[in-house]
Amino acid sequence: SGRMNLLDLPEFRQARAALEALEPKPDNPHIPVVLLWGPRGCGRTELLRQASEHWRESYGKQAAVLTKGALLATRRLEDKRRVPMRRLLRPPLVAIDAIEATQPKVMPRLAWLLDQRDREMLATAFTLDRPPAELKADHRLVERLLASLVVEIPNLGQPSREQALDVLLAKHRMRTNSALRDGLSGMLAPTLGGIDKQVRALVAALPEKLPVDEALARCRRAGGTISLDQIISLVCQAMKVDRKALLSPGRQPTLVRARQLVLVLARRFTELSLAKLGRSLGGRDPATLRHSLESFHSSCDKALRLLHKRLEREVDTLRAGTNRS
Repeated sequence: SGRMNLLDLPEFRQARAALEALEPKPDNPHIPVVLLWGPRGCGRTELLRQASEHWRESYGKQAAVLTKGALLATRRLEDKRRVPMRRLLRPPLVAIDAIEATQPKVMPRLAWLLDQRDREMLATAFTLDRPPAELKADHRLVERLLASLVVEIPNLGQPSREQALDVLLAKHRMRTNSALRDGLSGMLAPTLGGIDKQVRALVAALPEKLPVDEALARCRRAGGTISLDQIISLVCQAMKVDRKALLSPGRQPTLVRARQLVLVLARRFTELSLAKLGRSLGGRDPATLRHSLESFHSSCDKALRLLHKRLEREVDTLRAGTNRS
């Protein structure tokens, strides 16, 4: 049904529970600071909006302030959109979206704000597009964020992506034939925002009566595209290996791990076959690549898996950047 709240999908369960824990309850001390992080379009802004609305409905219009990191200011300014930090001292809930966009000179004041609000046992929620340890900010603010309840909003699994697709298609009163539906299902973006863009691209293409392949191509572009070349660049930078060496016959352990990362990310984010990937990765045989994939998935190398997770987030961010106007 189009009435379903997509934030009820299982991937949002932990984030919703964290925001609910901000609310004081009798004989149950609340959590003072929650940080939600995830890529652009993952639903974090909507989660903050819903939490703020709930507090206002439950405790009054002044119970919650929702703002953006880019709008924070250290003092009152002529620009009425700017939010002076002192205005955020007293509300029972302050929700600040996208703190990575906060001006550097304002960052130290965010740590000060948390200190002041902690003394009064007031609730604060933040969102961020990366883990807090990777935030380039005042070290005291980073320490405060790391000490909060940190929740990652994960990419949607395939069942949730298809459920989101059905809801958004119903919202736009769109019916699709089996060929189009199956094609869409196989290319869905990993976030609600990305899937919404894909559905909107499909709606816009309908009046043109495009062939199925062309309509799907538009949806793929709308969801964000990433090239093998971009993936190779990310991996080479992260592992500090030379691009020519990565594509060479060399079998040094670092090069082998780098190729595995390129291969796993390419299979996740592109539609290239093993044959095409083999040709692009120095003329390697598909059977060799298949063995490399199996080795990665059975590996106990924790450092490699952590790096893989980090690079997945960077690719998602890069994909989102392809849609910026």
